[in-house]
Amino acid sequence: MAHAVYRFRKESPRVAPASHGPRKQTYPRYVDRFECREGDWRIAERCLVVADQINEQMTTPAETETDDFLVPRRDDQDTYYRMREEAGLAKIV
Repeated sequence: MAHAVYRFRKESPRVAPASHGPRKQTYPRYVDRFECREGDWRIAERCLVVADQINEQMTTPAETETDDFLVPRRDDQDTYYRMREEAGLAKIV
């Protein structure tokens, strides 16, 4: 079981007039079927099951601008791409 929280900006679609943006919480879990391949156990099939979702409009702005908090990006400047490059892995196009 996991707990995932997504916070969106107030400019996102379907935001209530006095809201600082929606926050969605979800509680997913994986259901895996394993099989042995050449002596190693591998996932043969994976399903994502979502147990519950909570949607709420936020009354305070997001506070993510601190020195020790990495802000996610939706471009190649995201931490994921920087770490791949530092590890010498191929660039994703």
